[in-house]
Amino acid sequence: MENVVYVFGAGASLDYGAPLTKNILPFALKLKKALENHIRMKGLPKPDEIPPFGSSYLNRLGNKELTILEHVFCFISDFFHGGKLHEDNLPTLEEVFSILYLLQNENTEYNNFNIDETYRNLKASMYFVLRYCTQINDDVEFSPSLEKFSPNPFEIFFAKRLKPLDTVITTNYDTFAEDALRSLYKNKIDFGSEVSSYQIIPGGFKKDVNHENKANITLLKLHGSLNWLLCPKCGELSDFPFQNMAVVADTQHYQIYDRKYLSCPKDGSPRESLVVVPSLIRQYANQHLQNIWQVAERKIIRATDLYFIGYSMPEADIHVKYLFKKSLWKNKKFKRKQLKIKVIDPCVSTAKNYQRLFGRDNVKHIQCGFRYFIEEDKDRTTGNE
Repeated sequence: MENVVYVFGAGASLDYGAPLTKNILPFALKLKKALENHIRMKGLPKPDEIPPFGSSYLNRLGNKELTILEHVFCFISDFFHGGKLHEDNLPTLEEVFSILYLLQNENTEYNNFNIDETYRNLKASMYFVLRYCTQINDDVEFSPSLEKFSPNPFEIFFAKRLKPLDTVITTNYDTFAEDALRSLYKNKIDFGSEVSSYQIIPGGFKKDVNHENKANITLLKLHGSLNWLLCPKCGELSDFPFQNMAVVADTQHYQIYDRKYLSCPKDGSPRESLVVVPSLIRQYANQHLQNIWQVAERKIIRATDLYFIGYSMPEADIHVKYLFKKSLWKNKKFKRKQLKIKVIDPCVSTAKNYQRLFGRDNVKHIQCGFRYFIEEDKDRTTGNE
């Protein structure tokens, strides 16, 4: 019996709007400049803005969001650049989050910066960028995240390959994968932990009572999701079919949403996002995340095939490396050299990351991007198979 595990990284979502982590801070700086100009020119952005932030998106932002972005880059300028921002040499997002985490642990301020506030503002800035990149039509209140792609490329891939016992694991925050799975499996998705699911109805959301039925497919989001909201009091995790709920919950940006969806229906507590930020020091203390990681381990142990798609196995993801390494130690097929890890990525350097971790003979490199892999549906290999 086959149990195929598909693992998706940022490279799989790149063609469809989501940014790579390394591009988030540069993108946030461009957004800051575009918003400054938009406010100054009363909604008339410069024609040479790159990226082309349309007034529709900028009209949803204002002085509050500009202050958040300014705070972040003021901290970066002060801590990393000695007071003068070097736009061509920004630190990585992982570096900034890691420094803020260490400062938080010391319970101290840095040079008159409130560290908790700076951390929240950095998270909000990341959300602003993700919101812009993954929002296809800002003029539609509840716009599907892949509306401009018809049909959804993830849906094509899953329809061709996915079987009920297979598992999808993703390190991405976006909802591209679950949008496809909802379409194919009628919202019956096992997220690896107890999740209350909501459906879109005119004027808002409605709890999906059919979600309690047996799920057809397993989707494990190791780093959380942009459409998940968590009640910190009772612990209920809610899944919304719209991937910007985290933006609203963490930034109190209420222009689109009714506040009642941000409050727990059980105890009225304000909900929070459940997103593990990019950092060299990642935290997985939440029970839902622990459940998801435990299910992932069991699925990898039983895997008969393992595909990594658009995931470079970066150095910062040491927990992910350990998860797969320790799980494959217990995988009987892998120990018998009968399971070959298939890496779908255009870069040879990515394949070398896997070969260094799992052994050259255990890795098969399919040298192409996700889009080509979908279209061709065949293996193009390079190097040692």
